[in-house]
Amino acid sequence: MKSEKLIFDRSFYFMCLLVIFTGRYTEWVIFMISIFFHECGHILMAKVLKWELKEVRVFGFGGFMQFTGELNKSNREDLLISMSGIAVNILILCLLCLIPKQFLTIRNLRLQNMFIQAQLFIIVYNLIPLPPLDGNRILINLLSMIFPYKRVLKLNSWISFIILGAILCLTFYYDFRQYYMAIGYVLFSTIKFVKQAPYLYQRFILQKVNAKNTGLSTKTSTLINEDWESVIYKGYNNQFFIRNKKYDEQKLLKVKYEQI
Repeated sequence: MKSEKLIFDRSFYFMCLLVIFTGRYTEWVIFMISIFFHECGHILMAKVLKWELKEVRVFGFGGFMQFTGELNKSNREDLLISMSGIAVNILILCLLCLIPKQFLTIRNLRLQNMFIQAQLFIIVYNLIPLPPLDGNRILINLLSMIFPYKRVLKLNSWISFIILGAILCLTFYYDFRQYYMAIGYVLFSTIKFVKQAPYLYQRFILQKVNAKNTGLSTKTSTLINEDWESVIYKGYNNQFFIRNKKYDEQKLLKVKYEQI
């Protein structure tokens, strides 16, 4: 699509320089091939669900995709796209394990082990529920089925810091030196995500206005003292009962933005 953009983050170039200095070319190529198939899994599922890809950003430890109107899409569809990359790596891992070792040369056996390790790393790393990893997107979509989006962002921030604290504590007991850069990356990304949470919520509201999705299920909430914006759900078309009158989210959003 014409709107798609491929952007290489500075961390990607830093990793390229690091590979040149360390001479770990084979490991890097295998890792990037595995990441490529991982991202293809996301793209394929997005195409099946007819999501429009807006941007692909390549980092030193993977990629990140943005889709048009993604904050006003079905949570179930978002879950499928989030899990599809990991599913591809699991499939590759299973196929690699099925190759009989007796038919492989020593060099090919070494390459097989490298590919297996790459798949395991990508699977485990992406399942960690920290931004911008797939595990965090999975967590947000699961929470969005239960809680309003504003509360989801707060819960996600607390959960992220608890998990980060646990990971940092583990570094004192286990030798994670080879993963320090990966840990540092998610630490930086988590802090950035938490700082940007209010802006993410505003982007969600704007997408409700500009990227209407009539195909979503309806979520009905009865308001007593709450502000309607504090109980609006992601992945649903929201309806509110306020003083025994029913209001559609689009009507309330229209009133809100006419006042601005």
